[in-house]
Amino acid sequence: MSAETSSGGDPGAVIPVAPTGAAARRARPREPLDAGPPPRLSSPVPGGDPAPLEDRSGTLRGIRGPGWVANLVRAALAAVAAILVLAFLFDDRGTALLLLAVLALVGLIALKFTNLVRSGAVSWTLLLSITGLLCYQATIAGGLRDEVILAFPCLLIFASIFGTPRHFLAMLGLLVATMAGITVLNVTGWHVNEPQTSDAMTFVYDLFVLLMTAFLIWVHARDLRRTMDNLKRENLRLADSNAHIERLAHHDPLTGLPNRLLARLRVEQAIAMARRSGRSIAFLFLDLDDFKAVNDSVGHVAADQLLREVAARLSSMVRGCDTVSRQGGDEFLVVLESVRDEHETTLVAARIVAGFARAIAVDGVDLYLTASLGVAMFPRDGEDFDALLKNADMAMYQAKDGGRNMYRFYDERIGQDVKEAVGLVAAIRVALARGEFRLHYQPQFELASGRIVGAEALIRWRHAELGAVPPSKFIPLAERSGLIAEVGRWVLLEACRQARQWQLAGADGLVVAVNISPVQLRRDDLEHDVLGALAASGLPPGLLELELTESVLVADTAQLHGLIGRLQAGGLRFAIDDFGVGYSNLGYLRRFAVDRLKVDQSFIQRMTADEGDASIVRAIVDVANTFELETVGEGVEDAATRDRLIGAGCRFGQGYFWSPALPPDEFATFLRSHGAIA
Repeated sequence: MSAETSSGGDPGAVIPVAPTGAAARRARPREPLDAGPPPRLSSPVPGGDPAPLEDRSGTLRGIRGPGWVANLVRAALAAVAAILVLAFLFDDRGTALLLLAVLALVGLIALKFTNLVRSGAVSWTLLLSITGLLCYQATIAGGLRDEVILAFPCLLIFASIFGTPRHFLAMLGLLVATMAGITVLNVTGWHVNEPQTSDAMTFVYDLFVLLMTAFLIWVHARDLRRTMDNLKRENLRLADSNAHIERLAHHDPLTGLPNRLLARLRVEQAIAMARRSGRSIAFLFLDLDDFKAVNDSVGHVAADQLLREVAARLSSMVRGCDTVSRQGGDEFLVVLESVRDEHETTLVAARIVAGFARAIAVDGVDLYLTASLGVAMFPRDGEDFDALLKNADMAMYQAKDGGRNMYRFYDERIGQDVKEAVGLVAAIRVALARGEFRLHYQPQFELASGRIVGAEALIRWRHAELGAVPPSKFIPLAERSGLIAEVGRWVLLEACRQARQWQLAGADGLVVAVNISPVQLRRDDLEHDVLGALAASGLPPGLLELELTESVLVADTAQLHGLIGRLQAGGLRFAIDDFGVGYSNLGYLRRFAVDRLKVDQSFIQRMTADEGDASIVRAIVDVANTFELETVGEGVEDAATRDRLIGAGCRFGQGYFWSPALPPDEFATFLRSHGAIA
């Protein structure tokens, strides 16, 4: 523990912790005789002046009483002192001793309620002195019938205030011993107390002792009542605090919905009931589509309000016995208890999807959201909370892959696909580390002359156990997992290195085309990767072509426009891949100064059989010529198709008619056979 505690008023101020025991006696400075009472410690009170702290330095607690108590004690001291003077003047020794005890008793009250002294040792010594005087007075005067016996309860009350339980028992034993001693003295005849007569002075003494005892009992009772009231308030505060903590532990602080912990508890109870009733439980795992874009556009405050509105809307779409829980972020879980069949669940899922078609007003702005739902059924899709949640989550991702704004029920095929995907993602990491990826190159020809003018680099992967894994299977997984950045970086480095070797071997002007993923374009390190690959290989920038998809160019962001502009200024070439099957927006052909259009093979392969496809190819070539762009026909598989491309005005082509994609050594042999290199 630290020896210093920050004060409430000044962050830099500290209150030292006092030493105890012998160290305290050595460290305590000598106080001057005229020193006043020690300063009162205080603790900060929010919004007000410092409140006094309770003095716990000794057995005497030093509780300062109200002003009228101090005045009453002072008056009692003055009255007893005056009577004591009169008793001495009239030579009444017994009365004088009694009044001395009373004076000490009143002084003790003064110590307690006027804060004159704070030392427990002094108080206890004074109390013992009073007790001795009173016991002596009872012994030599009236014995057990003496009026001082009335003061014994008062002494016990003071002992309970000033001392420990051991002190109290010692005081009780002393008083009992005194009374027993008086009895023994009277019975044996060693000292027989004379009978006491009652007069006015006796009444005054008895009344005074009675009032003092009553006063102490009243103060004690008042303190006890205050303590009980404080204890009740503290218990209520603790109950409220525990209830608040309990709510925070089981509810989402933003929406007030049950959190995952409370949802788990409710599901466990619902499963137990479903086992007995034979009914089902439906798990509907919901994720808001493109919520990040909404969050970025309206801000976090409005997005939080939007989540609260979503929570309220979901709660209104289900029964009171069902549970709507926020799992985190923009994910919600709806648990339908005691459902009869899948049809009933389908109705609820469809109602939830349709319910998001209505706008949600946030700060006067109408926002539109869609949601994707995955549904898992107990007991068919899982026997516990974790299994059902996992399967509903997988089904939700199937809904997103299927186009979003829909629901999907879980089936075993989904689980197998997800497990396979997880395994492939892990295998991609291993393949990068072990160098299992390879590049194959498909030659590109000038149609009129038959000359090789370039090659498209295509990635291949032969897994040690799975065999050849097609790019259509692992590339989407690499994009979703973020590994496409590392895969694309390796492809750029390897393609540039190989192209440089062929250039040095004599293949001047051979352009190598590399496909760029949309995920790579959204990252800030693509430009660094491209320039790094060129620098590491020494390949001239004009011999590297980056192939983009139409969907990337449609975004037309300032970042993308600037990236393409900087790389083109450095000499790189750009091509639009699979043109004709996407947006086919002619506007971006004007905004982005690309070099080539690659006509999708679905049109090329049907040119000879479908005149409509042939017309589409001619139209694309005409558009490219208008914008002074080169065109490449993909998927040429026969001479007739090649001839029709030439007739349509297309300059370049690639496909199985010439060659499939070849490993580097076979491609080098292919280049030699066509005279591209020596």
